[in-house]
Amino acid sequence: MYQGFIHSVIRMADQKVLRPEQCVVLDGKPCAACSEDMELEKEINELEIMIEKIHSRRRALRTTMNENHDPLIHKFPPEIASLIFMQSSPPSTLFERLHNPLYLGAVCQKWRQPAWATPGLWTSLKLGYGSPAVGGFNNNLPQLMTEWLERSASLPLTIRLVGLGGWLDSPQLINILNMHSARCHDMHIEVPPKFLDRFCGSSQGNILRRLALCLPFAYVVNVRNFSTFSMKSKARPTDLTLRTIGLLHVNIIWDNLTVASVSDISVDECLELIRRAPLLETLKLHAINPSSDIFPIPNTRVVHPHLRSLTLLQIGEKNVVTGILDSFCFPSLEQWIHDRSHVPLDNMISFIGVCLPV
Repeated sequence: MYQGFIHSVIRMADQKVLRPEQCVVLDGKPCAACSEDMELEKEINELEIMIEKIHSRRRALRTTMNENHDPLIHKFPPEIASLIFMQSSPPSTLFERLHNPLYLGAVCQKWRQPAWATPGLWTSLKLGYGSPAVGGFNNNLPQLMTEWLERSASLPLTIRLVGLGGWLDSPQLINILNMHSARCHDMHIEVPPKFLDRFCGSSQGNILRRLALCLPFAYVVNVRNFSTFSMKSKARPTDLTLRTIGLLHVNIIWDNLTVASVSDISVDECLELIRRAPLLETLKLHAINPSSDIFPIPNTRVVHPHLRSLTLLQIGEKNVVTGILDSFCFPSLEQWIHDRSHVPLDNMISFIGVCLPV
């Protein structure tokens, strides 16, 4: 009983007004304490209004102070101010502490106007480790993201999404990104595989040319949790990076691909990638695994006419290396780099002889 009473008192203490809504203890009129409390509340409200007016006047004064003491920006035309902001601000991200255009707008109104009206300051967006969680005092994050992307006008976007949770649990944020996906030129997605299908874009088309799909480092892979990256308007990148995400979970158009870098996937997937990308010119293979038996390995060499550069890094399995060297002929090959990879001499000689006939 006493515990319930204490909880009731605590709940009342959390409220702004502690007196009853209607005090009629004195012949229908409030008691002296309630009357005095109402007068004090009225005074508090009046003081709060006065304080807000003082803050407003002070903000106006600080704007004037900035105009009086700023030796440069206020004396330049808006076009020159925008150019200075662009030259002094490398590509920035939403929650980067340095070089964030939000800080330019925080100086004063005269700085904010050209900063907000310079689309080039707002073309790079990153959500990742350290980004605020959604909710609580950060519940304005969706609005902040929307305004950030809208200020970039019609310019191409660079989007980098890295993380294990937090903002990834907000469908609203993902929807905002998808709404602007038609302008995304460069996208790096490094999230748990179950989230891949959320970045589906829109049906308005896309200009995506550089795409990276990666699992976070030290993430424990569980095949059952994989979803597939697939955009409503299918992506057709020229530059692709894959890390621990195999071809079965990448739904793109491959025939425009010229540069590819893949790591920690199976050798049969690598060979399938080469086969799917007839215009491929540069290929980097890193820490490739034995065959998963998902895709067939060619029995005879397949001629790939456009590949000019091949790099093999940290491939310790002999069968993996020989599977790559014995499956293709690259007549246009100009550069072959291998480092910390098991390359049998006979297969090396045979590969060079086929690619570079005398």
